[in-house]
Amino acid sequence: MLPSGLGLRAAVSPYSMGSARLHGLSIDDNLVRMSWRDRDPGAEVLLDLDGQVFAVDAKGGYWVRFSVNRVASTPERPHGLKYSLTLHGPDGSRPIGFDNAHPVRESRGPGGKSRGPLDHKHRLETVRPYRFKDAATLIEDFWAEVDKLLREKGVI
Repeated sequence: MLPSGLGLRAAVSPYSMGSARLHGLSIDDNLVRMSWRDRDPGAEVLLDLDGQVFAVDAKGGYWVRFSVNRVASTPERPHGLKYSLTLHGPDGSRPIGFDNAHPVRESRGPGGKSRGPLDHKHRLETVRPYRFKDAATLIEDFWAEVDKLLREKGVI
């Protein structure tokens, strides 16, 4: 429900599957339409991580950063999220990163194509497409890669 006193009122229940008409909003209010049944419950958890930075080893040399924003759904970002989940090393390097900031080339050279969703992962010097299933799986996959790399380096 909308908080009272905002001068906004919904023409239908916010839980209905129909579209709501919100009165008193302007074009600049940046609403993102999403049906109730298409909503990814893990997206709220991921969005709550925006701006968070965590040390991930006892010495504090390795740390992770989360940057997550809701955006309009597009063919490149069909889930409506712009994200960057990164692991950083003591030397400032970024050995692990999951993001959708830029396209990934499917092949090298001038004939290499970049198309479809922007989701991909960086691991050391390699960039590979990432198949985004939902936000909870993205978080799980990111932490699994972080753990794997830290074990390989003998950090944990």
